[in-house]
Amino acid sequence: MSWRLEYSPYIWPAIVSMVFPAVLAVYGWRRRSVPGAFPLIALMACCALWASGSALELASTDLSAKIFWAKVQSAWQPPLVTAGLWFALEYADLRRWLVRRNLVLLAVPPFLWLLLILTNDTHGLIWSGFSFQGSVNPVRNAVAWIFIVYGFFLGLATIVVFGWLFWRSPLHRVPVAFCLCGQIVARAAYGLKMAGAIPVMRVDPVVLSFDFCAVMFACALFRFRLFNLIPIARGTVID
Repeated sequence: MSWRLEYSPYIWPAIVSMVFPAVLAVYGWRRRSVPGAFPLIALMACCALWASGSALELASTDLSAKIFWAKVQSAWQPPLVTAGLWFALEYADLRRWLVRRNLVLLAVPPFLWLLLILTNDTHGLIWSGFSFQGSVNPVRNAVAWIFIVYGFFLGLATIVVFGWLFWRSPLHRVPVAFCLCGQIVARAAYGLKMAGAIPVMRVDPVVLSFDFCAVMFACALFRFRLFNLIPIARGTVID
């Protein structure tokens, strides 16, 4: 395997998708005492790491290296959707769902996914091979599709939680609407890509959706002070 890299103009969208979430992760770290800050850090870090893998895949000259970086991108998919649900539950003050048992259950699939990726050459449960048509495309097996369906259920749960907070707490309505828009667009881009409805592109459309998602979160954070609003959804419902 050759790790040689060469310049490609297609890496710039991926670099933007890497830098923008990284900046939001740093901002979240500076506000880490606020409910929802740690899961936001995890969510943005997963986006940045996925985008960095995409940039390195595009810049690699060797097919084996491209496949390696495609695997790296795949490794961050379950952690990303898990962090999204974690953020939604914590910010909506639904922390009664975040007891230790539930957190352990949420953490198991991402670790299992990583283990299966690392050992796939032995059992082939995730991928049976890879094709290359401008970008690396894995030939997924049944276990991979089970994880993809699981990720969609987590994404749907995240949207439901944000929708609940939007409906119940007028104080959070505008910033949560921005978060919802980002989540829906990212999920739609991934779903359309999996369904083959998006033409093959040199730049991953899911990575491009990270830019929109980061912009939405940035608007919620900086313009509408997402972290300055004390989560009082539960109190609002009681009132």
